[in-house]
Amino acid sequence: MQKIKVELLKVHPRNKEFFDDMEGDKWKDFVESIKTSGIIQSLLVSKDDYVVISGHQRLKAAKELGLTEVPCELKEYVDKDGITAEDWKLNDLIETNIKQRGVGNTNPMKAARCFLELERIHGVQRGGDRKSELVNSSYQSAESALWQDNNYQQKLIEESGLSKRQYMNTKKLNDLIKPLQDLVENKHLKPSIAINLAYMNQEDQWNLYNAFGESIGEIMQYKDSVEIRKELDELRKQAKQNEELRLKAEREKAEIEKQKSELEQKLKNIKPEVIEKEPDDYKELKDTLKTIKEQSEQLTKRLSQ
Repeated sequence: MQKIKVELLKVHPRNKEFFDDMEGDKWKDFVESIKTSGIIQSLLVSKDDYVVISGHQRLKAAKELGLTEVPCELKEYVDKDGITAEDWKLNDLIETNIKQRGVGNTNPMKAARCFLELERIHGVQRGGDRKSELVNSSYQSAESALWQDNNYQQKLIEESGLSKRQYMNTKKLNDLIKPLQDLVENKHLKPSIAINLAYMNQEDQWNLYNAFGESIGEIMQYKDSVEIRKELDELRKQAKQNEELRLKAEREKAEIEKQKSELEQKLKNIKPEVIEKEPDDYKELKDTLKTIKEQSEQLTKRLSQ
């Protein structure tokens, strides 16, 4: 252990991707404990670049308290066992948090990323049933997923304090589309509902999200799987109708644009002499062009909708 200047230490660039900062009273108590007793457990720091691997909250508290140095354990990272040095850093970043705090954080979406990333690093192949069916109320989330009898997975489950089923359900959240992942991460979508959504294919997820937006959690909370399937069928039907309307509007717009172009060319070719009154055909062409332009604008709005 040695003391390292706070100004030299760097936050791991992916720490926020996997872990939330402490907040509220929990954070105040944590800062107060360091103020009273100091930093008891050393920060784990990469020897080559002073990137913090474990201890981001301790570093943040030290900065808040104005500490200039903190105790650190320097560790050298190299490529070994088919894993790069950077992946070993990432492995320790996630694993040390899991060992210290169970799942490592209370954010289920970030916990899901932790499990998936660790499995990637250690070469655990992803499995599972990718069918588009919505899991019913008696779904067999972990049981229906392809379980690999993998020593590393088993070790990870034991260290996280989760059951096999809880582990598989949490990891399944990675199959959500990005907007739904964001809702889970920001605590606007309950994990139990999100897991049901994760078992749908991405097209159905997008259909539901586009229909209900951020209120999707509230909608699904009061509907069973049969009702949701019916709504998905309606959404698919509506999407098909919308696509047909869009194609029709595009054809109409192309025809209108063609007419507009022809009328503009005709107007250019007409060179009325300076007289008191415009020729009737010239005025008629201008009026028609005005109507065509209005129709084109209306079609453009329809296509946008």
